[in-house]
Amino acid sequence: MSRKFSPTLLGAFVTGAVILALGALALFGSGWLRKDVRVNVVYFSGSVKGLTIGAPVMFRGVTIGQVKDIRVIFDTRELTFRIPVLIETDMERIQAVGADQPGTGPGQGATDAFIDLLVKRGLRAQLQMLSLVTGQLFVQLDIFPESEAHFVGKGGDYQEIPTVLSSFEEVSKTLEQIPLDQLVQKVVTTLDGLENLVNSPELGESVRTLNETLQAVQKLSGQVDANFARMVGDVSTTMASVATLAEHLDAELVPVSRELRGTLAVARGAFGQAESALAGLDSTLAPQAPERAALRQALQELTDAARAVRILAEALELQPEMLLKGRQGTP
Repeated sequence: MSRKFSPTLLGAFVTGAVILALGALALFGSGWLRKDVRVNVVYFSGSVKGLTIGAPVMFRGVTIGQVKDIRVIFDTRELTFRIPVLIETDMERIQAVGADQPGTGPGQGATDAFIDLLVKRGLRAQLQMLSLVTGQLFVQLDIFPESEAHFVGKGGDYQEIPTVLSSFEEVSKTLEQIPLDQLVQKVVTTLDGLENLVNSPELGESVRTLNETLQAVQKLSGQVDANFARMVGDVSTTMASVATLAEHLDAELVPVSRELRGTLAVARGAFGQAESALAGLDSTLAPQAPERAALRQALQELTDAARAVRILAEALELQPEMLLKGRQGTP
């Protein structure tokens, strides 16, 4: 009697075969088995939280490998922990051009000597943030010529690439050194002081005093404004009166000045006639007559008076207002 065929067993067999075929296709199709993969070790001084196995390894943003393993090593002699991170680098993603370097070329992998050369020229590894949302990290390789090479591992199966701190690691390290407890205590003390100041009776009294002062200043300002307006009105009235007085004086000054100049002209004529008469009388007297000296003195005084009248007339012609203001200078 023949055994009955089981459809379930057949389905499981077919499913397993399909899975194996797809896995083999993906493995060979990716070319991973044919890749020239190099494994190096890096040691990060800080926490590697966010770095997982399979995280990318990049060189200036270009993915050239992945994180292979993350371990924890305890040194029983120094009683210290180290966290080595193994990184796989696909050397086929790196193309060497120009002068031949040891261990590089088409189809060749990088040797330890070539890695040492890159390390001497500044090849370093650092942790970088892959996603701010998830906090995932990746390993960044780059050239830092100014950085010093610090090696943590002592021998081992893998060649070590030194590390440098990234920007966010430096910030984190700086934040760790900040005495947060002291800062929080100072903030609390400051807030307590502000609360005491706000609730203090002295502050309330100061506010009331300030309010009264402002009210007094406002009242004084109103009084000053009113007095100033009244003073401006008085000044305007005074200026108008002065202008009117000046107009009247100008009107009165012109005829007075004209009459005075006429009088002075008559006086000058009289002085001239008197001089002529005295001069004629002087010629009739004997040279040694005593009246002759008195006559000459009178003639000199009359001449001086005539000169003064002439000077006054000329001054009035140039400055008629001197009748009110007086002489302002020599005409």
